[in-house]
Amino acid sequence: MQAVKKNSQVDIESKSVVSLVLLIITVFLSLVVFIWITNNDSLNQQQVVLEQDLIESKKMLINSELMELARKRTRLTSQIMDSEDFFRKDELNIELEAYAGEFSKLRKQIFSLPLNDKELAILEKNDAIISQILPAQREVTALAMSDNEDSLLLAKEKFYSTVLPGQNNLIDGFRSLVAMEQIKIGNLTEQIQQSLKTNKE
Repeated sequence: MQAVKKNSQVDIESKSVVSLVLLIITVFLSLVVFIWITNNDSLNQQQVVLEQDLIESKKMLINSELMELARKRTRLTSQIMDSEDFFRKDELNIELEAYAGEFSKLRKQIFSLPLNDKELAILEKNDAIISQILPAQREVTALAMSDNEDSLLLAKEKFYSTVLPGQNNLIDGFRSLVAMEQIKIGNLTEQIQQSLKTNKE
């Protein structure tokens, strides 16, 4: 029950973050136009800040999507264990592997962006977690695909002892990254507002 409640909270957080990022991008694109009209001389300096802000917004969006994929993979693994229909299990397993591919692509994207030492440390810690839970998750899935009752019990034991705690730690890591990026976006927004105020004066 606690895991379900936590997954629900993460789902709400992920949707809120995506909506926030889209709003931020819209606002700052509007600011670019406004800056161009009001003060073309200082555009270059403010454009640098805007570009930094958009990078942070992109990182926040990617990390929120990675967090959501981790949550979905946990849910799908649980559904595979609970299902009694082999064909349904196979469908869920295909979906599970597809999410793994999406996760890998997004991970490459986040590492292609500028990252500070704290962000790198969290991402490297997450990579260490993934290296532990991914083989365990695939082992759980393979065991759960079997009709053998003992295999299913072993799958559930490994899921609750290794996979679920690891996924929760992984999600916590992405949540920390999103929080850091929100703070940086707030600081950059203040810089832009202060610059606009100075220009008016």
